[in-house]
Amino acid sequence: MSDELLKKLQHPSTSHNRTYKKVSELEVDRPYLISSFARVEKTKFGPAIVVQIRDIDDTTSWIFLPRRYTSSITDQDIQHYMDGDLSLIYKGISKTASVT
Repeated sequence: MSDELLKKLQHPSTSHNRTYKKVSELEVDRPYLISSFARVEKTKFGPAIVVQIRDIDDTTSWIFLPRRYTSSITDQDIQHYMDGDLSLIYKGISKTASVT
C-alpha cells in the first residue's frame, strides 16, 4: 500500500480528491478521529507515517506525522491502532523561553 500512496503523492493529479494538511493547520485541543494509518517508505525526506483524519463535518484529510514518530511506530503498532478508535489531538507549538 505504501508504494501506491507514494505514486499518488508524487502525481497529485491521480489523487485529486485527497486533501493534505499540515499538523500546524489543525485546531488546538480538538480531537480528530483517525480513520487510517499508512507507512510511506519513499518520500522526498525519507520514510514517513501518514494518518487520515475525519473532521467534524465528515470530510477527510491526510496528515504527515512528525518525523520522530516514523522510527518509533512499528507496522505492528499501526495494525493495532487500526483495530481501535483513536483520535489525533494537536496541542500547539511549544514556546521555549529564550535567554538574553
